[in-house]
Amino acid sequence: MVVGTRLRHGREWVPVRSSRRSWPEGLGCTSGQTVVTSAPNGFSLYAQSPYNANCTAGQNAVLAAPNTFDLYSLSQVQALSVGAPLIQRNALGQFKVNFGVEKSSTLLPGSFLPFPMTAPQTSINARGKLEFLFTSSDNAAFFRLESH
Repeated sequence: MVVGTRLRHGREWVPVRSSRRSWPEGLGCTSGQTVVTSAPNGFSLYAQSPYNANCTAGQNAVLAAPNTFDLYSLSQVQALSVGAPLIQRNALGQFKVNFGVEKSSTLLPGSFLPFPMTAPQTSINARGKLEFLFTSSDNAAFFRLESH
């Protein structure tokens, strides 16, 4: 039985059988493959070279502006690293290290803002390490530890 849907074959429209497994009338499997491979534009298919060009253009767009795609460059992630602070003795013979936390949702230059640390959230654990417990309501957030 032939249904009302028609498939474009070259410049003609041919009826399509109701069974999904059958080819349009007059076309066998081999001739159907020949039609598609000889005129892919008639079937909205792409050749390899336009596909490759679009793929390369997409890769270049991501590499040129990773932040546009919610990605971050290696240098932006490395900027989160804490350098080793130089600690010097004061006039009383004591050493003092200051730590601060900054927060950003984008990693863009100038986007880090101070993130407050309070006494109830800060403690020294059994191994002598400073612990700061906090929550963040942002889905994507970056925290940077400042020391001096």
